[in-house]
Amino acid sequence: MHAMRPAAILKAVFLSMGLFAVQTNSATAKDPCFYYSDGHPCKVRDLGYDGEPTAKNGHCVSNKCVVDEILYGCTARPRPTVGSKIGCAYTCWKNHKLHYDYREVGQPCVHIVNSYSTVTTTCKQAGKRVLCRENITNADLLGC
Repeated sequence: MHAMRPAAILKAVFLSMGLFAVQTNSATAKDPCFYYSDGHPCKVRDLGYDGEPTAKNGHCVSNKCVVDEILYGCTARPRPTVGSKIGCAYTCWKNHKLHYDYREVGQPCVHIVNSYSTVTTTCKQAGKRVLCRENITNADLLGC
């Protein structure tokens, strides 16, 4: 099995994320909950716990997609991946609830710089988070 190139990964992420609305403060026809009642499952584009763009699960509340809370703390290690992985966060099931945690510092990863480019680097400690960055900045340490 061959590892995906960063450009192919980037294209796949943004194509799949194009199916979901960006989370906003007001309901519009682009909001996934504009046409659905409260409680309907939905997805929104947002930044993950590692600062990388992702699609998050949620439920409709008053015509807006409210992201479901994911608790911190996986006890199991992440599944091995072939090639580089976008970002340094992963999710697991614990006590029948979805949790997240970070991959080990030093693991290879792909950081999405913008819509058109990626950087292959390693996971780095940034305060309590682990981020996929070439260099950790003050903004990264502050969670910006």
